[in-house]
Amino acid sequence: MVTVYGEDCVSDKSVRKRSARFRADRESLVVDPRPSQTNTVITADFIDKVDDLVRRDRSVTLRMLAVKVDVSVGTVWTIV
Repeated sequence: MVTVYGEDCVSDKSVRKRSARFRADRESLVVDPRPSQTNTVITADFIDKVDDLVRRDRSVTLRMLAVKVDVSVGTVWTIV
């Protein structure tokens, strides 16, 4: 393949792996999404919601805020 397509061609290992996937009824070359935490976009409305919760109860913890607004503690930490 290198003699025909040059150095930028797909490796033999990649071709074998993809052909095995298609033989197993795969229908697309698109990579399947990995199971992970979804991305959270921090908007002005979201910041206002957290701010209102903190103003109502100054003793609220990051974990409690995260549960109330259904995001990770790290996202709440970024906002606060």
